[in-house]
Amino acid sequence: HNGMDDIAERKLVMIGNAAERYQEDPVRILRAIRLSGKLGFELSQATAGPIAESIGRLKHEPVARLFDEIMKLLFSGHARECLKRLKEFDVPDDIHPLFNALNISDGMDGKMIGLALKNTDERLRADKSVSVGFVLAALMWPELNRHWKVNLQQGLKPSHALSEAMNTLRDTVERGWGVPQRFSATMREIWLFQPQFENRRGTRPHKLFAQARFRAAYDFLILRAAVGDADRTLVDWWTTFQTASPEQRADMTKNQPSVRYGKNEGQAKKRRRRRRKPDQGSVGANQQ
Repeated sequence: HNGMDDIAERKLVMIGNAAERYQEDPVRILRAIRLSGKLGFELSQATAGPIAESIGRLKHEPVARLFDEIMKLLFSGHARECLKRLKEFDVPDDIHPLFNALNISDGMDGKMIGLALKNTDERLRADKSVSVGFVLAALMWPELNRHWKVNLQQGLKPSHALSEAMNTLRDTVERGWGVPQRFSATMREIWLFQPQFENRRGTRPHKLFAQARFRAAYDFLILRAAVGDADRTLVDWWTTFQTASPEQRADMTKNQPSVRYGKNEGQAKKRRRRRRKPDQGSVGANQQ
């Protein structure tokens, strides 16, 4: 098949008739794009030509199968280059929800997704470990964040508002995306940590720091702060807290103001006057 010549020319060529191969299995389109992006090879004209007319067939594939193939693309170590090549073929919006998330390129949301993919590429190329749940948490955060803010505007406390937002997206994550439960569980844990970082008084920070998922959630907080979605001073506080001595941690948590939410935030709560119970003797007298 003249494979050695194609390698020398850095060209990726489908064996046989590409249009027929895509008809047999449209997932081969994603594999061709992933390999070209990862290897830095150009698709031959015969391989790239039929993609535009065949790519719509992907929406008939099982969601779980598409999810597995997209994961290979995202964790190829060259995700941004693969996605750049994928966008050249105008992927329809209804193929898989992950493509919609990956197509966000503007504003804070686009910056967060771009930074998450950049960090993932760099870690993989440096032969470092990466967390699938963490990356997926970052990719879906923009949509979750919109629901969270709506719930906050309705007066819900941050933790409750975030839990409700997660419940809203549960079917989207586990059914629409085809995300296995082991990954969605990690996503939920990382998300639920975010409003808890605001609680820096008393024993709460110590308990938070002792939890197994703290480091991943802290890294996620850093990611949010890098794009302007979280307060940088909050990141600095938690960075200092991790390396501080027990005595320093005690001082740090002692001097923090308590966090209040709702309409009366920042206002002192009014003390309720306790009603005095009537004297039993007087009650008896009134009843007679």
